[in-house]
Amino acid sequence: MTANNPEALDHALTRPGRIDFQIEFALALKEQIRDIYIRMFALEKLYNTDDMDCLSHDDIDLTSNQQFHKLDDIAKLFAQHLPSSTFSPAEVQGFLLQHKDSPQNAIRRVCD
Repeated sequence: MTANNPEALDHALTRPGRIDFQIEFALALKEQIRDIYIRMFALEKLYNTDDMDCLSHDDIDLTSNQQFHKLDDIAKLFAQHLPSSTFSPAEVQGFLLQHKDSPQNAIRRVCD
């Protein structure tokens, strides 16, 4: 069951035995935004992160999977440019899906 205002639900619906546990789907924090980016692009070609200042560089070159350890830095850069507790995880994922073939465009878009 889902509800936007669970406090307003009748107690008969929310009593023990009807609802075993409750999970709040809050707006995404920066760490969650970073994690979503990593999950989305972990299997993609990764970036050369020598110059990550996306505000002053037009392009980020792709390199081999040997750069995997730098994916976290790229994801942090992405999360840094999005405000915390503003977008739902689904909104972040939806945005990244629009750029699934070009992860560098996702970063470019949030840096604009």
